[in-house]
Amino acid sequence: MKKPHFKLKTPAGKVALNADNLTAHIAAAQRFMGVGGFGGWLPNPDPVLKKLDKDIAVYRELLSDPIVAGHVRRRKAAVAGMDWRLDDDSVAPKTAEAVAALFDGLDLYRLINQILDAALFGYQPIEVVWRQDKLWLPSEIEAKPQEWFHFDDEGRLHFSRYFSDGNEPLPDYKFLCPTQNASYTNPYGTGDLASVYWPTVFKRGGLKFWAEFAEKFGAPWIIGKEPRSNTPADTDKLLDALEQLIGNAVASIPNDSSVEIKEAAGKQGSADVCTTAYPLLPFRNRHRAARPRPNHRKRHQPRQRRRAWK
Repeated sequence: MKKPHFKLKTPAGKVALNADNLTAHIAAAQRFMGVGGFGGWLPNPDPVLKKLDKDIAVYRELLSDPIVAGHVRRRKAAVAGMDWRLDDDSVAPKTAEAVAALFDGLDLYRLINQILDAALFGYQPIEVVWRQDKLWLPSEIEAKPQEWFHFDDEGRLHFSRYFSDGNEPLPDYKFLCPTQNASYTNPYGTGDLASVYWPTVFKRGGLKFWAEFAEKFGAPWIIGKEPRSNTPADTDKLLDALEQLIGNAVASIPNDSSVEIKEAAGKQGSADVCTTAYPLLPFRNRHRAARPRPNHRKRHQPRQRRRAWK
């Protein structure tokens, strides 16, 4: 029978150690009061998602932004354009041929595109569907939405079933899950879209505010005058007519009503406001600043060397 303790010789003498304590995790998530969620699953510690009280699907809305989507496409295209090969030096020739035939039948660049979503969201579950011919080989490799899955307090991936306790462990060799900067306390990883969420949202809100400000500051004030006997319905009709007048300069009003256009002193025209204010906006998209600058040094000019200080 194996003894639960053993003694270790040290300069200070022999020390009795417990083998069970040395071979197991003592500081575990399931034992710590501040880690864990309902049903044993670990919530995503993303601070942006906590602040919004939403799931990770909110980051997909950022991909509709032209600047964010453009950088994502360039990043994926740069990775997909790199050279790759199968290292078959340490395997049998038949195994190398089977793997090469498998890769020939896969849409590899689509798979690379799906794997790179792990850098955007922090993790990317990928399901593998197998088929049996002479060998068991993958027939389909498909990425699945991140919000369908969660991790438990031991860092294992689970599928969140509908109308269930949401704690269905996944079988071995069935799912792949690439992650970015995953850790023991955060198996969900760190997504790059989290760092650009608030700047993108503020940029959209700032552009909307700037457009409304330019319209109010540059356009004249249109005042509608109506008789005191008008009903609230008549007032609403007059307001609708004034809105049409601002939009297309055409409106129809009753004969006993009037429209007065006032221009405040010191106000500029809308065109002047756009020309003056737009270059000063800190939240506007600066395409050239985000791209690397080309090297304009001519080839025949020698590169200047730094002086060696004595």
